[in-house]
Amino acid sequence: MTSLSIDSLREYLTRKTLQFGELKRNRASRKELLEARLAERGCTEEQKKAYRQELRSRELQYLRLMRQNIGVDSFEKIQMLGRGAFGSVWLVRERATQRLFAMKQLRKEEMIKRRQIEHCITEKEIMASSMSDWIVRLHYSFQDEQYLYLVMEFAIGGDLMGLLIRVDTFPEPVAKFYMAQCCTSINEIHKMNSFYRDAKPDNFLIMENGHIKLSDFSLAKNFQTNRSNQNTGTSTTDSLTATLSDATIGLERSTQMDHVSISHNRAYSAVGTLDYSAVEIVRKDKSGYNHKVDWWSLGAILYECVFGYPPFASDTSKDSVKKIVNYKTYLRFPKDSEVSSECKDLISHLLCEPEERYDFDQIKAHPWFHDVDWNDLHSYTPPFLPTVSSPTDLKYFDFVQEQGTSAEHPVEAPATTKQYQWFSGGNHVKNYTYRNFPGTIDCRTETRTSLKDIFRDHDGDDGKKS
Repeated sequence: MTSLSIDSLREYLTRKTLQFGELKRNRASRKELLEARLAERGCTEEQKKAYRQELRSRELQYLRLMRQNIGVDSFEKIQMLGRGAFGSVWLVRERATQRLFAMKQLRKEEMIKRRQIEHCITEKEIMASSMSDWIVRLHYSFQDEQYLYLVMEFAIGGDLMGLLIRVDTFPEPVAKFYMAQCCTSINEIHKMNSFYRDAKPDNFLIMENGHIKLSDFSLAKNFQTNRSNQNTGTSTTDSLTATLSDATIGLERSTQMDHVSISHNRAYSAVGTLDYSAVEIVRKDKSGYNHKVDWWSLGAILYECVFGYPPFASDTSKDSVKKIVNYKTYLRFPKDSEVSSECKDLISHLLCEPEERYDFDQIKAHPWFHDVDWNDLHSYTPPFLPTVSSPTDLKYFDFVQEQGTSAEHPVEAPATTKQYQWFSGGNHVKNYTYRNFPGTIDCRTETRTSLKDIFRDHDGDDGKKS
């Protein structure tokens, strides 16, 4: 046996030992969490017994799942949904269960070259750690020598951008429905001590039931990480600004499954994410920025929903930057519009300086949302419900292949030593493998609360899954 083989075996055994230890800890944590939840809810002994038995059953199911060698061959590729700078996204069918998923595969070589491995880890961790109904669920993540894979739930209704393209503008009641759900999904990220940094209509998916879920977390950042960056001036701002063209993380113009590379007003498609970027990011404030950048983006999205185009859209990114930096001059509402003064007032309180910008509680309390029950958004009838001829009908998807030269996706500096902290032997990314714990799948019935809801905190904070 060669020295390389011995090292590889040692690395493999170490990795498996760590995984086994983590499994034991997480299993004990889930058991402890369940007992705490049952005590809080005042369940009877009979109810407690039923939930404990269900958890044991799901733990066994999870152990069987963990023993399975899940890989790309576990899925049948049905249709490519998009291709971008770092890989592609497919509609796939799991061979063992026949369930449909969206599978993103990212080329390791490109991710390393462009120093994006940490963003891949962030995206995986956010989806894996969330139990929220407002966030796209991750079912599997795995890797091989060439690719990183994320297998996620499939949103058959496309995304909010696609719907806007089809209808041009939303009546205010429709805009209100979607904005309430978009704001709530963004707040879910904030409750995880992160901010999203890439809110745009493309990333809000329309599920089979017509409700919204948030996708694509590759630009999300932890609050604590950003606080440390603020001490060094503009480092965080500069790193994000570099991604504001079509070279955005993951696939070009990342969307529901990163498949649509199109702007609502197609004349402005070259600008990309910049249309929704907060002023403090664009002008590179030395003080850095925080989660309030997401509320600016929601203001820009609301403007586009009711007026038909982003508030600072231009033919070139240079002109868009000029308009955003000078937003007090360029933010204008069409005079012939019938949009209410309350709606325009909310937009004005989002497209403003960060210290003046509304937060989630202020948004909810705004008069424009006076008739919205924020505690029961899923009870509202969606204004649009996807109608398809089959589970694989992709009528709501606009297949746009990546265009242009590699100049649109500039290669960054060579990988740094810091980046390699994510690797363990060769190009194997540490702790990337993930299986969705069955207890997080909604199993509610008419007569009892689901195990998923039992695990969730009363105030909406999420429990951990794997």
